[in-house]
Amino acid sequence: MKWVFAIGERHRLALCLTVLFVVSLLATYFIQKDVAAADRSVRSLYKDRLVPAQDIAFVQERLYQNELLLQEHISAPSTVMHSQIRSQLQRHQVGIDSLVDKYAHTILVDKEVAWLKKYRIDLLAHRRMQQQILWLSEQGFIQQAAALYRNEGQGHFKQLMGTVQQLASLQTAVGYKLYDQSHRSLLEAGLLTYLVIGLTLVVGLMAQVLLKWSLLAARLPYKSSLN
Repeated sequence: MKWVFAIGERHRLALCLTVLFVVSLLATYFIQKDVAAADRSVRSLYKDRLVPAQDIAFVQERLYQNELLLQEHISAPSTVMHSQIRSQLQRHQVGIDSLVDKYAHTILVDKEVAWLKKYRIDLLAHRRMQQQILWLSEQGFIQQAAALYRNEGQGHFKQLMGTVQQLASLQTAVGYKLYDQSHRSLLEAGLLTYLVIGLTLVVGLMAQVLLKWSLLAARLPYKSSLN
């Protein structure tokens, strides 16, 4: 009978709309989750990667400057210049330590924690060597200071700079991973958005088809089973 057919079509249409509603809710949840994950990755990329990378570059620059100052100290002709150079070295060291402490409070992966620990060990050894060279230079033992710098000081400096370079390389590697994570999250969110749009179009087409069938069934002549 026509009314039975109409009720059946309404049930199918209601079921389709219910499915669309449930799928839309799930898709919206996962879209928000992916967007939130991408937002966290971007924030971390800036706060924990981009800014620290600039700080590490500044630390490298200051370490190189200190090395030049140490060479200048050895060849300085007067105690006044010795005092000026030592003061400048100390200012640079304070700036370096401040930036490294700032870096230590960012989110670090296990490799970064290990290399940061090694950096502090290498830095301590380098500064001890530096103090010995400065003392020899200030006491007038120029040749001994220069020899100690050539034989041991340069080796400590190269080792320290190698450690800093490892920290800089890790910043780049981990930053790329964060970028890749945010890219994948946004890609998943985009795919889910297209899925919801596609399902909406499919259900809309199905609703039109069911509606046309209902209208067509309503126009068919009714035949009684008594005939």
